Amino acid sequence: MAICYADQKLAELPPEARLLNEVGVRLVAGPAERRRHDELLECEHYLRNAKAIGRVLRYVAEYRGQWVAVLTFSSAALHLKPRDQFLHWPARQVQERRHLLAQNAKLSHCRPTASVAGTQNYE
Repeated sequence: MAICYADQKLAELPPEARLLNEVGVRLVAGPAERRRHDELLECEHYLRNAKAIGRVLRYVAEYRGQWVAVLTFSSAALHLKPRDQFLHWPARQVQERRHLLAQNAKLSHCRPTASVAGTQNYE
């Protein structure tokens, strides 16, 4: 019953929202994909720079095998008062748990190489 309801709700969504059902996000795999990821950031991101500090996770969002966005997460900043207040961690715990935090360092949408049905082409 729940699956039928979900399918019905999905069918009621506009075409762009239905496309999200086919978008997947995964870690970048291997040196060749890392080079591609970094090249896309250098070409498409407004900072034109793919450098990230500390520990880094690089992700790619794909639609039917086509890269549609690249994301980079890196080590969290040492001190961000609003973040530390939000977490309600005492100073000792902030030091002990900082390695559990990450910050979104960069996000860039990729120019489509082919038209994606139901969306506008950037080119």
